[in-house]
Amino acid sequence: MEENELSASGRAQETAEFGVRLLNDWLDRAARDMKDGKGADKVKGIMDFIIRRGAYADTTNESEAHSQEDIRDRQLKEDEEAFAKEIDSYTDGSMPNGHVVNVMATPLVFSLANAEMLPMVMAKNNIAHILDGRHSENIDPEILKGIPRALTGPMMIFDSKEDERIVAILDINDKSGDPIIVPIVLNAKMQKGRKVYEINQVINAYGKEGSGWYENWIEDGLLRYYDTKKTDSFAKRRRLSSPAGALRKFGLSDYRISTERDLVKLKKQKGNKKYYR
Repeated sequence: MEENELSASGRAQETAEFGVRLLNDWLDRAARDMKDGKGADKVKGIMDFIIRRGAYADTTNESEAHSQEDIRDRQLKEDEEAFAKEIDSYTDGSMPNGHVVNVMATPLVFSLANAEMLPMVMAKNNIAHILDGRHSENIDPEILKGIPRALTGPMMIFDSKEDERIVAILDINDKSGDPIIVPIVLNAKMQKGRKVYEINQVINAYGKEGSGWYENWIEDGLLRYYDTKKTDSFAKRRRLSSPAGALRKFGLSDYRISTERDLVKLKKQKGNKKYYR
């Protein structure tokens, strides 16, 4: 086995172990609730989630019964529901300090911005920063619950000027009508017990005011991915150049920037067994 294959195998093992640790955290919380007579539904929900995930783990023989797109949509819906319950636990005060929220598996589109397919997570303090920080008047729990689905089809992805970060511009808005941006730290290290895991960590989510940032970031050569239809609509509403137009404007038309067409090709190359988004 080649060295890079060994490395990939090791990361896959760490990812699986991290998922087990997250599951154990959920079960521990449910067990504590059981002592108060209120955790039965939570345990049942977790077990149902495990059973359904097991049923979807290998889709090789399911093509006759379900389309791959249906399977991906159902898995995404499960991620959304699990994330929504975590946000509810934060707002009702039951989320313990230091808790780590599993947002989803990193969507495949982010590999076009050089992100590895690691667990995508948020820490409790990240959620607190979003819902109780300086942008909290324009983003509420219900908007935040829409983040997982929006991340599977971002409007744009930029590199950050800070090392090891990317910024996703989503096709959902805050209460002021500004597009929500999500900074993500790539290959972050998170310790659980004695183990240290690699993750992609969502550290914030807020509405990006104005429009100067859009062309400035393109001019700085930070654009890594854009959805042509979504960005054309965004640019038209704000009377801006499309990404392709802005690249030409700044003499960057020779740069190869990925679009949703590349994502479609990538899904076909990777196949649906492993990458369901």
